[in-house]
Amino acid sequence: MDIADRTNKLVLIAQQVATSSTDVDLQMEVANAINDIASSIERLVVSFTALLGSSNPQTQQAFAGAAKDVGEAINRLCAATDSTSQQKITIAVNDARQSAQEVMEAASISRERLLQAAQNNVDKTVRLVKVATTAATSTSDETKKRLLNEGSARVKSGGPSLIQAAKGVSERGGDSSAKSEMSNRYRELESAFNQLLEAARMSPGKFGKLVETYEYVRRLIEAAKDLEATATDLYNIVMNRGSDADFLNAARETGRKALQLAEQAEAAARKEKDPIKRVLLQDMAAQLRDASAAYLRAAKAYRQNPNDPALRRAFEEAHEALNAAIRRVANANQSGSLGDETTPEGRFLQSASALEVAARNVLNGGLNGSPTLVEDAQTLAAVAMRTAQDIEALAAQCSDPAQKARLLKQAQDIRDLSQKMIAAAKRLAMNPNDEQAKRDLQQAYDQLMGKLDEARREARGENNNRLSSSPSYEASSYASGKGANSDEMQLINAAKEEANAALLLAAEAEKLAAKITDPRKREAIKKAIQEVKECSRRVIEAADLLAKNPHDLAAQQKLSAAQKDLSAAIQKVVSLTGGDNPDDELSGAMADMKLADQGGAEGLLLTRANELLQKIGNTFGNPNNKMTPEQVIAAAKELSTDANDLARQLRELAAKTSDPVFKEKLLNMAKILRDGGLQIKILSAVRAAGGEDKSNSLQYAAKGLQNNITEIIKEVQAEQLRSKFRNTVKQTIAINRVVSVWKAKAK
Repeated sequence: MDIADRTNKLVLIAQQVATSSTDVDLQMEVANAINDIASSIERLVVSFTALLGSSNPQTQQAFAGAAKDVGEAINRLCAATDSTSQQKITIAVNDARQSAQEVMEAASISRERLLQAAQNNVDKTVRLVKVATTAATSTSDETKKRLLNEGSARVKSGGPSLIQAAKGVSERGGDSSAKSEMSNRYRELESAFNQLLEAARMSPGKFGKLVETYEYVRRLIEAAKDLEATATDLYNIVMNRGSDADFLNAARETGRKALQLAEQAEAAARKEKDPIKRVLLQDMAAQLRDASAAYLRAAKAYRQNPNDPALRRAFEEAHEALNAAIRRVANANQSGSLGDETTPEGRFLQSASALEVAARNVLNGGLNGSPTLVEDAQTLAAVAMRTAQDIEALAAQCSDPAQKARLLKQAQDIRDLSQKMIAAAKRLAMNPNDEQAKRDLQQAYDQLMGKLDEARREARGENNNRLSSSPSYEASSYASGKGANSDEMQLINAAKEEANAALLLAAEAEKLAAKITDPRKREAIKKAIQEVKECSRRVIEAADLLAKNPHDLAAQQKLSAAQKDLSAAIQKVVSLTGGDNPDDELSGAMADMKLADQGGAEGLLLTRANELLQKIGNTFGNPNNKMTPEQVIAAAKELSTDANDLARQLRELAAKTSDPVFKEKLLNMAKILRDGGLQIKILSAVRAAGGEDKSNSLQYAAKGLQNNITEIIKEVQAEQLRSKFRNTVKQTIAINRVVSVWKAKAK
């Protein structure tokens, strides 16, 4: 009887969950889980009754199987209800976030607008707290319950605090301290929003280490954002010739917060057991210290000589470098991906980055008499062992015997050269003035870096075929100060390697051209070769230009255009030298090159998104655009249609991408966009029916849609950079395949 009562209660709850959701698939999933629970519990009761009257092993096995079926059915139901909670929290957070942003905007417009925005924010905040509290009550996981309750409490107190700060801005006009206070309150509220979203996304398999470190990571990320805001305040004070008192105060705050953030990153490194992650975190902290010190020096120099253009450029570059260092720390902790690469190549490239840092630390410590030299040498030993193991893992999945042999040799060389560095370091720890030990240390380091670069190229499939070794991705990032985890810097270095490979191809093509007896054909090939050389240099120039400002879209487009021209020039050379019947290997390389040269679907989507963004700005975002009610309704209907069309393009792009994380982001963005378009459609229908819109709901909905599209553009642009990088690597591999074919024929 007790089982029947509890089953009935569980089924009633599940039915309520299903009917409260608008997701048809979710309703079906819940309904199926209900049916499974009902039938499995019935089997459990029958098997239990049979078990009471018999000790037969088959009866016991039937009871165990029925009990397992009940557990699995309940788990499916829990997963379905968790999905419902996540959707509700995500929608409520987005609504509350948008209303908070509207409060900040209204503070600088009028008192009446602020009152309207504040009332809307109160409603959205109450709604979010209710949804999150309900989710906390319904979950069986105590950690998830705690995080949801904590997030709810922070939102509950943070909403009124933001409104109070916005009131201060409204009353005191352009007072900078009031605006700073409002920005700080919003950052606190944004952190609470993110905590709720993270908690909502948690599944039983993700609770472990993520939950244990969540609070610490959250504080570190908040500190990073706070430092970035403070550094920007200092930047504005210097650029706008602020007072000496403001400058000194902002400089002190920037230095203090940079030191705190570096110390937090160092503390995270000390707690980290994984040597790869520990080394990379330590390096991030060191880069942050260096970047903040350089920024303060540049700020002081430019403030003392405000008419010096060189000092201004240096100050701007130092500000950009500091922001990159801050983002590197925040991104490494926020993504949770540092040290958790899933592919063999990804694991090796990350361990190679750590090995480069660890070896550099031992070299500098040995040459400069560091008291931590022995400890640094121990770290080098652990990192070198992991790097060699990662190379061996690459070799294990390699089908080419020659490449496999090269990888295994490189792994052993890295072990041996690391041991040579460690031996020299131990001698220097005992006698810091041992000049021979210093020479041995330097020689072993140089050789180790050479072998590491060889292994990197081998892992990327380049087969060591290029004119010269361009700087490694991490090394060039350190030199530029842009942050070693930048998608832009990754693309820049890959483009340079592509150009190097193309120049090598040109040199091999010249050898082939010299053997051609037909003067007209020989002249055509020479002309095409010259075009390859010119295009290669244009790629290098465009890459250098982009390195100065990696986020410059015009510079990114210039590099893409130069790479496209280079691809066309290479294909022309190969076509002229290949004869009428090129072999299969050469044809395959050319096919790969053409495939890599194709533009992704991201470009078309970005064009459409930017057009829609411009349309919203011209209609609902332009105060000078006075529209009649009829025009507003017509514009809203058109906007709704456009939003649905863009959502469709997002779903199509999601269907084509192989990255599961990006796919999920695209589908979520498509849903948000679709819902925004539907909201505008409903509001416009109300207006068309003669309803009033005193609170400008339609304009606010359009503004929310505009914000969502802006976020979509950011996400897709980031993926476009990653796609360009992948295609550039494919181009380089194809170029090297062509060179390999030519060399084989020449033998």
